[in-house]
Amino acid sequence: KGIRLFTEKCVCGIRVNRDVCFRYAKNSTALSAVVSSAFGYEEGSRMAMAASESGKTIEEEVVEYGLMGKEAAEEFLNPLHLTKQEE
Repeated sequence: KGIRLFTEKCVCGIRVNRDVCFRYAKNSTALSAVVSSAFGYEEGSRMAMAASESGKTIEEEVVEYGLMGKEAAEEFLNPLHLTKQEE
């Protein structure tokens, strides 16, 4: 009975705020794992550390450090593409 009530009173009706979720994903240092897969663990770690210290995104750090151009980084580090979701 408790699960049913919890579902009815708390879970039903929850809606996703896509803009907020996308912003969280873009700002996540978890994107450094994608950098690691392409450029190696050292670069991925360096981008995560730099982003964490500067408050910038992984994408911004990748461009600033010259690993990729702006357009390539936007495409490569797009969370929607990484999760195979349509925009």
